[in-house]
Amino acid sequence: MDEKIKVQAIETLAEIGLSVSDPLRVFLMRVVAEKQMPFALKVTKVETRDAIAEANQIALTRRAGFGTSTKLFDDLEKKLQQVSALYCRKTQTIQSRF
Repeated sequence: MDEKIKVQAIETLAEIGLSVSDPLRVFLMRVVAEKQMPFALKVTKVETRDAIAEANQIALTRRAGFGTSTKLFDDLEKKLQQVSALYCRKTQTIQSRF
């Protein structure tokens, strides 16, 4: 095997968190299962990886942190009541104009 290709493959696989044996095992399993050549693996573009990391960070920092589903639904019910009350006030205000 060409040493340059081998080094590039090792670096590329490391970028996506795989060892050299990982894709070979997957490849052989797919060949056996599908009885044909399988898919091609690609490196995720830097922009895509950055966007995923940013989305994960946003999700972590904005998580509401409800301990139970009951607490979540209680909070949703409270917000629904607030919105309903606001809607009723606005509706009454509009109707009083006519």
